[in-house]
Amino acid sequence: MALDLTKEFPRSPRERLGGIAILPRAIDKARAQLAGTLGSYIYFDCGINRVLFTMLHVSDQQFLDAVARAKNDDDVLRWIREELQPSEAAIARMNAFIEHLEPRPEQQAHFDAMLQAADPGNTAVTRWVDLLDLEEGRLPKGSGAAT
Repeated sequence: MALDLTKEFPRSPRERLGGIAILPRAIDKARAQLAGTLGSYIYFDCGINRVLFTMLHVSDQQFLDAVARAKNDDDVLRWIREELQPSEAAIARMNAFIEHLEPRPEQQAHFDAMLQAADPGNTAVTRWVDLLDLEEGRLPKGSGAAT
């Protein structure tokens, strides 16, 4: 089930699998990494993936290996639930963190440049999830931040 991220977007960082935000997107990027179709996306050392992997206590390589063994999303979720066993409280904290994640001061210029490239004049978008959804067409241009 390869995904070609040179032709399509990964799922939204807001999308959840088993109640876990970013997980579907991380799976999409892992599948593309395995298939050699990652395009301009980043799998290894991706900041937003790192939030998920930290909560799960796995490396990007361990996650990649699990996705490689999995037949589908449900197999990845089963591995997480049975082998890694994250607490519901840890998942809830991570989901809230992802939803509200803003650029760090050293990232602000990069964030602003990405925002202006995606939607010139937009100054309302301040969170990474909104920027990713804007860039990938899930948030209309000129709309500002999602509520």
